[in-house]
Amino acid sequence: MARILIVDDNPDWQKTLGGLLSDEGYQVATTSDEAEALAAAVQTSFDLAIVDVRLHGEADDGSGISLALALKTFIPEMRILLLTAFPARPEQVVKEIRFLGVEDFIEKSRLTEIGGINATVENILSRPSFEPGLDRLSLSLEPGQPIVLRTQGSHVCSRRTNRVLKLPVPSYNRRAQDARAAPDPRFNVKIIGQDLCRDIFKDCEEVLATFEAARERSQPLCLTFEGARDFVGIPFEFIFLDQPEEYLVLQHPVSRFINDVVPRRKALSPQSFAQFKGKLRVLIVASNTEPPIPGVDQEVQQLADFLKRQRYVNVDVDLVSTREATIARVSNALRGCQAHIFHYAGHGWYDESSPEKSPLFFWSKRNRKGVVEEMSAAELKGLLQDSAVRLAYLSCCNGATTSPQSGLLDDDFLGITDAVIQAGVPSALGFRWPVSDTGAPKLALTFYDSLLRQGNPEIALWQARRELANLNRDDPTWLSPILIHQV
Repeated sequence: MARILIVDDNPDWQKTLGGLLSDEGYQVATTSDEAEALAAAVQTSFDLAIVDVRLHGEADDGSGISLALALKTFIPEMRILLLTAFPARPEQVVKEIRFLGVEDFIEKSRLTEIGGINATVENILSRPSFEPGLDRLSLSLEPGQPIVLRTQGSHVCSRRTNRVLKLPVPSYNRRAQDARAAPDPRFNVKIIGQDLCRDIFKDCEEVLATFEAARERSQPLCLTFEGARDFVGIPFEFIFLDQPEEYLVLQHPVSRFINDVVPRRKALSPQSFAQFKGKLRVLIVASNTEPPIPGVDQEVQQLADFLKRQRYVNVDVDLVSTREATIARVSNALRGCQAHIFHYAGHGWYDESSPEKSPLFFWSKRNRKGVVEEMSAAELKGLLQDSAVRLAYLSCCNGATTSPQSGLLDDDFLGITDAVIQAGVPSALGFRWPVSDTGAPKLALTFYDSLLRQGNPEIALWQARRELANLNRDDPTWLSPILIHQV
């Protein structure tokens, strides 16, 4: 029979809940102290912990939530039921269930409505076990060197391949950029994806074996490709598998990790959402410069309205429309910016001759007056380095385009996204190709809806890709995004 730990500062509740559950045959232990609860949980394999939210009685007391977070950290497989004697706010319930990983959040007065504590516990224990976190396969890639493989989660290993990696980086960068303008982009993309699958998976038996072993135990399996800064140009998102015949990014979340970069703050994650004390702050900037972008201000207004309307997380939205988005206004907003997310929708351009000059564009005066001015990648890096931004979403053309490593001989940055990451922002989402006027808004809304529901940018982009690909695979918006996620 299952073992249950009850943590409540009220002795009557301890006695009542403990008695009811003991009568059903459960092995029950009770305590009112967080330290004792942690010690007991570490020593005994409890299947479920029933934790009162306010263990010290104060109105703003969240000690039970802190204890739940500690229990999930030390014993991820333990299920947790949170109880409260006070009315629970909907966003609070969502926050604890979605981001903390608790099984349920129930007002004590409602226990009789849902069949009592025994029915509640039976329901929780009969569910499929909660999978804490995500399984991950990281591939460290350096041409001419063995591939270093690391997995974490339900399948754990660390190994180096016997064969060295043969990956023509400049060739793949060029082919990826040329594919968009080809007469049949989907055919070219698939060929590139099959070649990448051969070079990374098929030519290295250890990689394929590790990948297959890890994905058997986890669906989805997060894949992280680690490498130098110029690896952003390699189209890992194009990888096309044989079994099943499908793009890797539609089966699993895919992100990049850039070597030799130290983020200045933690990346967004379910744990960070659970620990937010105040509101999630989002800065949204629209910049409809020449040539005009149809619907860009409607796009950001729709996004802002969604963020304000949703009930998953408390969000504070600062929307800067094209009318107000002068280069001076946006520079002031980004300098020391306290927003957690910066979302830009407008024009972007990649300067092949000098990647650090690759800019975002803004009007010099309000109301789309004056001239169009450039905010270079170097300027953007300077503005963001002392900010609180954890995720930069660049809904613009060529935001993730990059140059070969040789570009660093003359420049400090290889493009816009590279500058964002070098500023210490842990996560950046940019597009390899020009963005679609219809696909970009759909991708953004789906991405943020998923992010606020479950807290992980990798999962959010994966779900957004899948939704857009299901709607129209001829729209390259689902294939174009690149997520750099430094975790």
